[in-house]
Amino acid sequence: MTAQNLISIALGLALVVYIGYRQSTWQNLTARSNWLMPAILGVVGLGLLVKSTPAAAFTAQGLGLLLLELALSLAIGVVMGVITRFRNVDGHVVDRRGQAIEWQTRTGWVGAALFFALIAVRIGIDVWAGSMGFGALVASTGAILLVIGANRLVRAGVIQLRLARHQELTGVGAA
Repeated sequence: MTAQNLISIALGLALVVYIGYRQSTWQNLTARSNWLMPAILGVVGLGLLVKSTPAAAFTAQGLGLLLLELALSLAIGVVMGVITRFRNVDGHVVDRRGQAIEWQTRTGWVGAALFFALIAVRIGIDVWAGSMGFGALVASTGAILLVIGANRLVRAGVIQLRLARHQELTGVGAA
């Protein structure tokens, strides 16, 4: 195992723990907080996937598995967005930038469990694909970041749609 692999594993574990924690606690909802991390993960993941993955890894089987992982990630992201709870804090909470916060969100332990299930399935697919000889693409750091970024992006979109609909129906917290 190379130093790069160890660093990738450590960063991956840190990301999983960080996201798992954020799923289970109330988080301030701002456009920046909702969209920034998914965008960064997606762009960095796609960049690493294209730049660091050898061309020989882009096989039909590898691409098929990557698409399967992306589909699963998107589906779990939709569910996470649907189960997200909202709490109106009416501007009584201020973030570290001094911005008044109207809403906080969390998915709770169910959301954290869904996220950990996504990671477990990813690991299972990676191990299986590696044993079959076509796991280089799905096991790459870029693919991992892309799948997690896609999950967070869809979750963010569902949250924004639900919040906009809630504000439209109730007038609570509407701008």
